[in-house]
Amino acid sequence: MIWDDRQDLLAAQLAFYGATDATFRVDLEGLGPSSRSEGDGRAGLGELGTSAPVPAVSWEDAATGKLVAVADATFLGSWIPTNGSLLAGWANRSLPPAAVAPPVEGVPTRGTTDDSQIAWAWAFAIAESVDAESVYCAVADEGGVARWSFLGLRRLRRAGPSVLAVSSPPTAVPGGRAGAAITASTASTDPAAS
Repeated sequence: MIWDDRQDLLAAQLAFYGATDATFRVDLEGLGPSSRSEGDGRAGLGELGTSAPVPAVSWEDAATGKLVAVADATFLGSWIPTNGSLLAGWANRSLPPAAVAPPVEGVPTRGTTDDSQIAWAWAFAIAESVDAESVYCAVADEGGVARWSFLGLRRLRRAGPSVLAVSSPPTAVPGGRAGAAITASTASTDPAAS
């Protein structure tokens, strides 16, 4: 599956879970590898039964505060559009080492670009190394400057004690790039939406 299709699928799944316009939250202490298969993403054991925290990436309904979806994630890197600065997760010393992707051969640790498509391609290259199913871009305003944080997502699922739903989330988007893009001002799953 190519990245455009993966991003369309992510948008369809977020819509299915009611997370399209939801508030996105990341628990930096909870990012990293996980072997869990269910639950709300807030607690548990990490890969191979270690005590590494389970990723706590979640979407909450903005109106009700109800947790609607969760996913495992790895921090890939960040981009600041105003100055073009790219910084890979493994070089960001403010994050726990277990939360970030390891260095990727052939992918620059730092760089500059004013092209959002190049920033997305850079994030996709890092995402491949951690077997991410999709890439989520959380945009934060830091003192009037936008920072795009790219997260490699795995196992997006409905939040709550019961992860089994009566109906299933989308597993493919008919026609490929036929539409679904997240329009919330704080997030994007579609590199063409920038």
